[in-house]
Amino acid sequence: MTAEQRAQTWPAWITGSLTAMLLITASAVQSTDIEAQAAQEFSPQQIALGDQLYRQFCQRCHGSELRNSGASTFDLRTFPAQEYNRFIESVSEGLDSMPPHGDILTEEELDALYAYVVDTQQKPHGAAIPR
Repeated sequence: MTAEQRAQTWPAWITGSLTAMLLITASAVQSTDIEAQAAQEFSPQQIALGDQLYRQFCQRCHGSELRNSGASTFDLRTFPAQEYNRFIESVSEGLDSMPPHGDILTEEELDALYAYVVDTQQKPHGAAIPR
């Protein structure tokens, strides 16, 4: 490769490297934000509201204390706590046989429901059964 050819390919290499570094950095920042959100402390009032909403809207299919009542519904004990957006979207829009609740629950109530699920997962009775 001549010096002229190297000079022509060098900017593309630099551009590619900078793009890759930017994507990695953006991904790490987003991941950190999600992890921080999942690690947040929930107020007792928020968890209590989530418990009430869970019993009203979710318990029939997802079971008491997240203990799945059958193979046809998602086992919330195994739901990744860091996937807040996925949780809110699934509850709001519905998923498979689960009806949407976005027109019924407020943003505050959706957050409380998420808080209850994450809090319950962290307790021994909400822990996933080892397989």
